Amino acid sequence: MPIKLIVSDLDDTFLNDESKIPQKNRESLDYIKSRGVDFAVCSGRSYISLDPFLAELGLKEPGNYGLAFQGAVVYKADTLEIIKAHYLRLTVMRRIMGILRSFPKIREIDILVYDKNSVVTAERDSDNFRGYYGFAKIPHRLVGSLDEIGDDVCKMLLVGRPPTLRELEGFVLPELPDGASMFFSKEHFLEFTDKKGTKGDGVRALAEILGITLDEVVTMGDSWNDLAMLAGFPNSVGVRTGVPEVIKQASYITKATNSEGILPEIIEKWGI
Repeated sequence: MPIKLIVSDLDDTFLNDESKIPQKNRESLDYIKSRGVDFAVCSGRSYISLDPFLAELGLKEPGNYGLAFQGAVVYKADTLEIIKAHYLRLTVMRRIMGILRSFPKIREIDILVYDKNSVVTAERDSDNFRGYYGFAKIPHRLVGSLDEIGDDVCKMLLVGRPPTLRELEGFVLPELPDGASMFFSKEHFLEFTDKKGTKGDGVRALAEILGITLDEVVTMGDSWNDLAMLAGFPNSVGVRTGVPEVIKQASYITKATNSEGILPEIIEKWGI
């Protein structure tokens, strides 16, 4: 069955190790669009953070879509209009906060929360907080307490040392609320989204919007947060340089690295 849509993770998949777009991917994307195949980015980033990349790739024209916040938000790329969203409910977020605050090493971790306006919020002006919003180039604010948040949120992001976050993961897992998903996006990022706010859910939602089946979709990723759109998807691609236990769940593993550019290989593999 011909491929009609390619959905790719951004960091460490479509981008190189310097968070730039490899030239091979640029050229191949132009070819893919000329063949009438849609392309969408599915990322843990906010739609504000994704916007410059979509503009650079020529994906801001009407008819293009983006998937932000780990797939929890599907939106029109040209207007940023949200088409479908699965927000983390306020009651669930507060239950998670209660669990986190009982973790003995919680002061070693920064808790960041994205509200519905794509503003990242924190309780302290730490190096982690400044480094994150500087990297993501997003609006940010400080509050006296995250308890001041009074509405559902896009996601929660915990930043810290990998060993401490792994310990926290084990601490939270037995008490994780039914309405939440927990996963690593990078070894120093542990995230919480709505149970239906994963990349897999986002891809399924976009396929439904476009009126196509998953057999007509290629998905590409490299890390733990991509697993939901790799495992069980018929045309899934793991980047060779990705997390070994994740990419082995894909139906195909690239020969090229993310820095070399993987899109030419996808075109050849699926005969686009």
